[in-house]
Amino acid sequence: MRVAERFAAAIGEWTGINNLRMMPDDEFRSSDGSATIALPSQGNVATVAYTWSDFDGQPQAGFLVLGDGDGEGDVAAIWSDSWHQHPQWLPMTGSAGADGVVSVRGIYGAGDEQGSWWIHLGPTDAARLTMTMDNEWMDSGQYEVVRATFARRSSGDATV
Repeated sequence: MRVAERFAAAIGEWTGINNLRMMPDDEFRSSDGSATIALPSQGNVATVAYTWSDFDGQPQAGFLVLGDGDGEGDVAAIWSDSWHQHPQWLPMTGSAGADGVVSVRGIYGAGDEQGSWWIHLGPTDAARLTMTMDNEWMDSGQYEVVRATFARRSSGDATV
């Protein structure tokens, strides 16, 4: 199945909660969030545009473009986020699992200060969307930084 097809049921507007922490022992802090899933380029890619607020309550936004990789089930992506990953986008690669979860990983930094971001989406359906982000940084190991859960935005919901 093509990557974009995996997101067909999730096309549209979503609203929910974004939970964020910096380090593995920190408590998560919650903010309102939103997401928009689209299949542009005649369905050749899936895009995820999302909003959230940082620890100071400042609005933040991110954008993920997902497409097919070289092999069956492989995923290629680019990611940009106003707080986590800027000013350059981060190229990412990964896979689409049989469980419906699409996971991609990108490497940042170099040498002793090299780390990686993991983004996991799904499983997605017409009612629920999940997005988690893990950071893998030097001695910290891989740990969850973002846990966002979204429900389909109804026509009466205010913009988040």
